[in-house]
Amino acid sequence: MRELSNQFTDRPFCSLIYVEKGQLSYMHKNKTFYINENHFCYIPSEITYSYKNTSKSKISQIDFSLYYNLCNVVLFDKPTDLGEISITQQNIINNIIATDKSEKLLITGLILILLANTFSKPEHKIDKRIIPAINHINQNFNQKIYIVDLAEMCHLSRAQFERIFKSNLGTTPIKYKNNLIIAEAKKLLKYSSLSINEISSQLGFNDSYSFCHLFKNTVSKTPKNYRKFFMDKKIII
Repeated sequence: MRELSNQFTDRPFCSLIYVEKGQLSYMHKNKTFYINENHFCYIPSEITYSYKNTSKSKISQIDFSLYYNLCNVVLFDKPTDLGEISITQQNIINNIIATDKSEKLLITGLILILLANTFSKPEHKIDKRIIPAINHINQNFNQKIYIVDLAEMCHLSRAQFERIFKSNLGTTPIKYKNNLIIAEAKKLLKYSSLSINEISSQLGFNDSYSFCHLFKNTVSKTPKNYRKFFMDKKIII
């Protein structure tokens, strides 16, 4: 595979680099680091570095300037939700020598731009026949949904619908709906003062036991322990 090499010296700007696919070999001070797929890093200004990547790799990069500089290279994984994005941002800000609120907002904005530009790219087109069902689940995940109704609105038999749905999204309609429930539950647990019972009711459960059972089986933590974890971390956006 063809390798692409780049050497950067006396850089007046900082960089956020994300590896969408493949691996990036990064050299700094005669040391080699590897940025793996679904990872990205922050590189301060004025640092000399070079990198190599193969033609099969996909790299996204944002260059920007800060009034105050960060003192270290920061490597981190791909955030998967808003809470983890805030952790990523905090990891970077912890390496700032001095900063103010506007700098923190700038960093957060740039991270969100990079994520929006990369993570929103679909790997393949969704079969148009199941889009009505996907939209319906997205808008009504906190209500009872029956697979037979989803198949009917897509003008497919139940067997056809389930097969096409899984081949396109890699999961069943029920698991897809549950993933939306869990994602919303995480947000409410982290960013609201609603009780577990109130969250359970808001997400369409008849009782908190069913909600807690699904949450623990999916996240490996009870809703109470999940909330406590983020309260203890004192995560700030």
